[in-house]
Amino acid sequence: MKTEVDLIYFEKNREEKTQLSKYYVSHTNSKTILEQILVIEKDRFGRYTPKMEFTDFPELESEKEAALKLADWMRRMSEAIEDHWQDKKQYPEPASLAEQWKALPSQSK
Repeated sequence: MKTEVDLIYFEKNREEKTQLSKYYVSHTNSKTILEQILVIEKDRFGRYTPKMEFTDFPELESEKEAALKLADWMRRMSEAIEDHWQDKKQYPEPASLAEQWKALPSQSK
């Protein structure tokens, strides 16, 4: 299994304090490559709302097949998203940065 998540679009409105991020998300297994778009919006109150835009969904013969195919796609997208963000910090902690600076060799002459 191979997964990939890339930021492909970012928009920030400083006046309204909103932002919009779009991510390309892919999951490759032994048979297929699934590629979709994850959209995350931040409203003016600082609340984030994620949406998955499923496109190119196949036409299936029954409600059960459609539900199970969607479940498979959601599981695969979930794996890719978790692989990307699991245990990652969006911004380094200030203390961690200070420790990194202290660990650097002195540049004095």
